[in-house]
Amino acid sequence: MQDGYQTTERIRNDPELGRFKNVPIIAVTASGTDSACQRPLEVGMDDFALKPLHAEYLKVLLGMALRKGLDRMAADKTTETERELQ
Repeated sequence: MQDGYQTTERIRNDPELGRFKNVPIIAVTASGTDSACQRPLEVGMDDFALKPLHAEYLKVLLGMALRKGLDRMAADKTTETERELQ
């Protein structure tokens, strides 16, 4: 069984899961320690949230994560187009 960190690394790096690599991923943690806040970002998650979650805060986080995912998709398309033109 994988934890969320391992699953995120696989989603972001496994070529077989390429169609999912831009899916927004947000960690939810009860710990506000530096390591608990840095680890999600190090493995490729878009952000993290501390418990307890509040609806408005979650809404903002999801909006930012979706924008990051869309930006990654656009960058991927640009890279694909550049490769095709070469």
